[in-house]
Parts: sequence; structure tokens; C-alpha cells
Amino acid sequence: NVLCALALVLLAATTATASTFVSVGSTTNAVGASVDINVTLTSTVPVAGTANRITYDNTALSINPTSDCTANDAIDKLLSTAVISTLGSNTTIQISVIGAPISTDEIPNGTLYTCRFQILGGAAPGVYALTNTAISATDPSGNLTAGATGATGVITVTPFVESRVRGPVFVSDPIAN
Repeated sequence: NVLCALALVLLAATTATASTFVSVGSTTNAVGASVDINVTLTSTVPVAGTANRITYDNTALSINPTSDCTANDAIDKLLSTAVISTLGSNTTIQISVIGAPISTDEIPNGTLYTCRFQILGGAAPGVYALTNTAISATDPSGNLTAGATGATGVITVTPFVESRVRGPVFVSDPIAN
């Protein structure tokens, strides 16, 4: 019985699945604003590089991935970015966090990079998906890790509200006068 229990424990340990999760963040802001979207890593295995694609509605949002996406300084990695396609109102960009052979250092869990999207002036208020696809990760040796997945983010656009700021209002105190 002890040997059977030990065999089951060893089997469970060897069949436990490792996971790598790349998540696109979400935010809310008004028409015409710029918004920062953080893309994060959560992994149970060593990861030295990642790649993913983000598809967005180009009638409401815009981005130049070359200048508007920056790697988290704390991970000390380079980014490779490109527009992959534009089909109708959908544009897809690819962002790669460069791993082996250029950098074999393991990436800690946390923010990988940040992309600044512009909410276009003509965007209708609503929820716009940042669809996260083609997710992959490599280990420090440059090998693909199994089972990389992720989450899609959203940008919620609110109507622009013009604020009217007035100067100070002074009220005289009738008792003091």
C-alpha cells in the first residue's frame, strides 16, 4: 500500500502541468485620451522570452507599436514590435520580449511591457477588446514552453466631458462687515 501511494504521488508530480500566462490589462478613459495598457506574465516555469499579438478596433483606437510600446526596465529585455495586419476595422500588432540567445535571463512574474493606446476623437463610448492571441514563451535555453495561454483586455471609452474651471469665488461675510 505504501508503494502504491508513493507511485501515485510521483505520478501526480510528473503529470502536473506547468503554466505560462500572458495577460493584457484593461482600463477606462474618455474619448481623446491616451491610456497605458500593461501586459503581464505569470509563470510556474522559467521564461526568458514571450510573444503575443493584440488585435484592436482601429476606428476607436490607435497605436504605433514601435514608439508606443516599452519594455519594463526591471526585466532588462528588448522588444520587437510590428503591425502584422489591418483587415477592415481590425489591426493586429505583435510584441515580442526578446529572450535567448540574446538574453537568457529569466523574467520574473509581473509587468512585461506597457503599450500606450490613443482613444480617437471620433470613438463612440463603449468597450473595445484588446484580443490577445498567438501567445508563446521560451525558456532560458530558447525552447518553447508548453501551454502558454493568456487573457484579453479591454479599453472602456467614456464620453468626453468638458470641465469648466472657474476662478475663485469670494463671498463677503455680512456679519464681519
